[in-house]
Amino acid sequence: MFIQNVHHFRDECLIDQNSPPKEHVALFDEAQRAWNVEQTSKFMQQKKNLPDFNISEPEFLISCLDRHQDWATIVCLVGGGQEINTGEAGISEWIDALERAFPDWDIFISPQLIDSEFGAGQILQKLQARTHVFFKEELHLSV
Repeated sequence: MFIQNVHHFRDECLIDQNSPPKEHVALFDEAQRAWNVEQTSKFMQQKKNLPDFNISEPEFLISCLDRHQDWATIVCLVGGGQEINTGEAGISEWIDALERAFPDWDIFISPQLIDSEFGAGQILQKLQARTHVFFKEELHLSV
């Protein structure tokens, strides 16, 4: 087992942008805190000297695991009732990124995310028409 924080994972994926990471499973706690395109681009330009970086943090992180030829799993843990801060994309950006760039990924999601405290109701409506989407009550962790 290998455990690291999301920033180290990101940095390793930036070193070799063609090879898959060692990990096949990534767990992102507080996934609603991932950055939108603007915040990610700004950080990548200023801190990583990548002037043409133009995708959100969720899209980049998914793209890292998508490099695997066989399989990969991403678990996004989302806290409800929290204010989204400047530059944070919310859980809807993870779903938008999957819709936009990774249509073949299976999505297992809690139907509880439609509650207003999660702010993903509209994007979840779009998922209803997509294949490979599975709404599972048991994915909601109430405590």
